[in-house]
Amino acid sequence: MSEREVPEGVQPRRLVDPGVETAGATVTIYWHDRPIQAVEGESIAAALTANAINDLRLSRDDRPHGQFCGMGVCHECLIDVDGRLAERACMTLVRAGMRVIRNVHAAAAVPVQALVPPVSGKQEITEVDCAVVGAGPAGLAAATAAAHAGASVVLLDERTSPGGQYLKALAGSHRFVKGPVDRQFSEREKALSAALDAGATLRNNALVWIVRKREDGFELGIFADGVESRLRSRTLVLAQGAYEKPHPVPGWTLPGVMTTGAAQTLARSYRVASGERILIAGNGPLNLQVASEIVRGGGHVVGVVEAARLAHPAGVVPALRAAMFAPRLMAAGLGYRARLASAGVRVIEGSALIAIEGEKRAEAALVAPFNQDGRIERSRAIRFEVDTVCLGYGFLPNADLARMLAVRMTEGGEQNCPRPDVDEHGRTSVAGLFCAGDGAGIEGAVAARHRGTLAGLSAASLIRSNRTSTDAAQYRNAAKGLRRARAFQHALWTLFQPAGAIEPPSGETVICRCEEVTVGRVAELINSGMRDLGSIKHMTRLGMGRCQGRYCSALACSMLENAGHRVFMTQAPAKPLPIAAIAREKAEWKGHREVTPVMPDVSRDDDQPRIPQTTDLVIVGGGIIGTSTALAAAEAGMDVVVLERREINSEASGGNAGSLHVQLLSYDFGERAQAGGGPALGTLPLQQAAALYWRELETRLQGDFEIAIKGGLMVAESEADLRFLAIKADAERRRGIDVHIIDSTELRKLAPNVAPSFVGAAFCPEEGKVNPLIATHYLADAARRAGARIEEGAGVITLERNGEGYRLNTARGAIDAARLLLACGGWTAPMGRMLGLELPVSGAPLQMIVTEPAPPLIDQLLAHARRRLTLKQATNGNLIIGGGWSAMTDSISGRAIVDPDSMEGNAWVACRTLPAVAGLRIIRSWAAMNVNVDGAPLVGAVPGHPNLWVAATANGYTLGPLIGRELGLMIRTGRTPARLSPFGFERFR
Repeated sequence: MSEREVPEGVQPRRLVDPGVETAGATVTIYWHDRPIQAVEGESIAAALTANAINDLRLSRDDRPHGQFCGMGVCHECLIDVDGRLAERACMTLVRAGMRVIRNVHAAAAVPVQALVPPVSGKQEITEVDCAVVGAGPAGLAAATAAAHAGASVVLLDERTSPGGQYLKALAGSHRFVKGPVDRQFSEREKALSAALDAGATLRNNALVWIVRKREDGFELGIFADGVESRLRSRTLVLAQGAYEKPHPVPGWTLPGVMTTGAAQTLARSYRVASGERILIAGNGPLNLQVASEIVRGGGHVVGVVEAARLAHPAGVVPALRAAMFAPRLMAAGLGYRARLASAGVRVIEGSALIAIEGEKRAEAALVAPFNQDGRIERSRAIRFEVDTVCLGYGFLPNADLARMLAVRMTEGGEQNCPRPDVDEHGRTSVAGLFCAGDGAGIEGAVAARHRGTLAGLSAASLIRSNRTSTDAAQYRNAAKGLRRARAFQHALWTLFQPAGAIEPPSGETVICRCEEVTVGRVAELINSGMRDLGSIKHMTRLGMGRCQGRYCSALACSMLENAGHRVFMTQAPAKPLPIAAIAREKAEWKGHREVTPVMPDVSRDDDQPRIPQTTDLVIVGGGIIGTSTALAAAEAGMDVVVLERREINSEASGGNAGSLHVQLLSYDFGERAQAGGGPALGTLPLQQAAALYWRELETRLQGDFEIAIKGGLMVAESEADLRFLAIKADAERRRGIDVHIIDSTELRKLAPNVAPSFVGAAFCPEEGKVNPLIATHYLADAARRAGARIEEGAGVITLERNGEGYRLNTARGAIDAARLLLACGGWTAPMGRMLGLELPVSGAPLQMIVTEPAPPLIDQLLAHARRRLTLKQATNGNLIIGGGWSAMTDSISGRAIVDPDSMEGNAWVACRTLPAVAGLRIIRSWAAMNVNVDGAPLVGAVPGHPNLWVAATANGYTLGPLIGRELGLMIRTGRTPARLSPFGFERFR
């Protein structure tokens, strides 16, 4: 229901409870200039829901979305508040007079207001013995136990009040009349008091956006109250809880559809009913509890749909067993049923929600029973007239920070979900790291509390070597309590065993709420032969939105054969973070941070199909150069096999920003450049031809690479910068590049959002951008159509000469090749060493930042004259920010990982150059292993090794297709094309 449809005199959906009264003042806020009543201390989501306003944001295709998770995970409830873009309504509290409007994807209004004040002063760094992330039952118990054992403890929680989703706090908008009104509120107060009394320090509103392993423990980046700081901890306990499983059915993205947990937060914390006609559907006791709580406060629940048949005779034994282990909890469950029955609420067992109907909001819900074979009987569907549908089909562990630390994961448990692999004390595969509570596996609040105690004691024992008798008693009691809690959970989920299997989504049902990706689109790619989650992500933007794939990755994996329960790699920040919060000036360096990548362990996989045994040409590396060369060679009639150890486009090419560079970046010219800048200058004609060839290739392959040639601006912040650019432009023009200097007036016309202090720029109209996430896949598909065989998951184990050819032993078998091309980027040198070669190629780990979608801010490719910055705006509104900032390498895997210091410096330059960036949030970052040679490509035959070629270059995405075309000719004929002759091995003799 939009604001235009809500009558001025509508009665808010406020729940009434004799034990709770309003504590906050009644204030007026404005929804699209219409005044509505709110209560100080409640969330904007609660205030809007109370006033029957559900459609909070518009997606890229103008579809309305509303509150969904209610806990800050999904980012569906985005609104713009007083000029600040994309605030989460469920996490932002009401302020008198605030003006709230619908968030519209990449709306035309330019965000000029920074989300946080500019960073000032030295960054705060705190050191403790134990950091605990998450202040639910597990986190509170862990903090209490560790502090009691003598450790200094900081307890961090993103929400305004501790307690998590089970021990929800009563919001500041309300207060108890005589004390807590039920057991869960009482338990929360006791648990919080115990942690504080033990000496733990509590920090609310604290988002842990990044965590990194250190030799002496861990370093956490924390964003709290508008300020970013660091916390160094010798041990770390992750108790991040869980979030509700998605249940995608037609209509599940409509406003008025939310999780049961979101409805409970509205009811328990804010005393607001989620609707006027509410249907609750799912599986598990939480749905009955929430329905009971809404009814108790005077709300209207039209029905509860339960997938299990609780009244079936088979449920008697598990019900009795559950009652034996937790009689109080089972008694509470019976009380919920009794209250619902007395209120006339229908509980429909053995059924599931199959569809939600409505145009701009939920208007009706279809529910169908399972038959005796466990299948949905659509012919017996029941239709409910509703305005709200609450979905509660189980939970998924929130393990984002654990995955950021590369914790070993496992599967199974009562709800068969991926979770960190932990022992009884919560220890993980990473030394000093513990996981507890539902974040380590869904076992319920009681088990979470005991697991938190065990994890806290174990963390403290790493700091303090001696264990007291009190510690030992706590260990025994917690372990005993955990066994009982697990026995109860097993009996409970036996009782709530669904009567059938939930049907998988199909057709036009949305699978990715953030990016509006449908099941049909994912199925189309799978049917075309795509078998990995990363490639599907690249081609559809699945998982690239603000929720970072938390809801869609498991659903997409279920559609892939043999995919298991993989999820997308967690990227910093763990949740969207104001870019201005980390914008700190950093020293910039000459050149790149060069590394020799560690070759990953590759072992034979006999379960995978075998690769071909012989071929004319093997190309090692499935990036842009490898796939382009395969296309050219296959079109020329050669038998080609590409070996990629992971998936196509999964390394540097897929981690590229997609800039089509023609002019040199500032650090590739003059005294800061490698070899004085001569090799880089020599590449300019090749770069110019390569940028032109991209457009020719897009037309020939009839694909949409999202190429946009709008020119490149290298902006000058001072007159000295402008003089440097004039010298650089003169050198570039002598090599045929169209580049000229413009003054501040012309700069304002081309790019009005560049900071007004900039005095001019070098403008190259030939520069542009391409989408590297999709373009490489187009080339790979074209290569396959031409006859090339691209073998993924075929990492090279050994490589040796075989007469005039080469033998490669891979994870998927051995192959003999008459010719061999090494196009493996940063791993070229380690691969060459298998043949006894020392190749002049090193790895250069670099990283990128991506913001949330923004209004149109910049058309051109933007760079800075003396700072490391490249910035462009993607088709969907995201800003992609880079510029050669170095990443780190993981000491175990050798993979590139994000360096927080580089993120800070890159963010600072971006905000300084394009001030509107300070009004945006970072939604992800990534690192990739780039290549360093001497400033120019290394492309050619290897002297002394017949039939062996190497192709390695920085700026490889711009150059890749053209180099691939020329390489194909070189390999087929044995002659070096003229445009590649300057880039062979001769210059290194």
